Amino acid sequence: MLQGGITGDLQLDRTRAGAPESLVPPPAGTAIANRYLYLREALTDELGIMILIVEDDPLARRALQTLLASRGYPSRAVQSGEDALIELETAESPRLLLIDVDLPGMTGLELVRELHETRPELQCTLMSGESQELVRKAGLKIPFFPKPLDTNRLFTLLADRDLHA
Repeated sequence: MLQGGITGDLQLDRTRAGAPESLVPPPAGTAIANRYLYLREALTDELGIMILIVEDDPLARRALQTLLASRGYPSRAVQSGEDALIELETAESPRLLLIDVDLPGMTGLELVRELHETRPELQCTLMSGESQELVRKAGLKIPFFPKPLDTNRLFTLLADRDLHA
């Protein structure tokens, strides 16, 4: 179990129910990246909650992870629908997926359809810079967030779904 704050190259302050106040991924391939991965897994195991972000834009992906961490929601992020399916096979299942509609390869809509068939217990939420009309035409009845995201609405959704530890 992690206790207190860890200082050094990575600062991790623990607040509210033991959740991280901020946990931003460091550059890959560095010693600190290895420590980050260890801490991320330890927090996931300890808290038992996770949000999987499926977003192809690296800046948006990192910003969303930082935003979620600032409110105590641990997350993982992948860049494609195909990567999301691999992550779901190899890691603990998240409690919620935040999925961009406009992904290269498998689109967000295709990913949601597949998950509804194969993993109906997973909660999915779509986000896009495009109109919600595409989601309506697809016949999906799941939450949709236009970009830029309304963070108040996002955190209300997370609280309503009781995703916080």
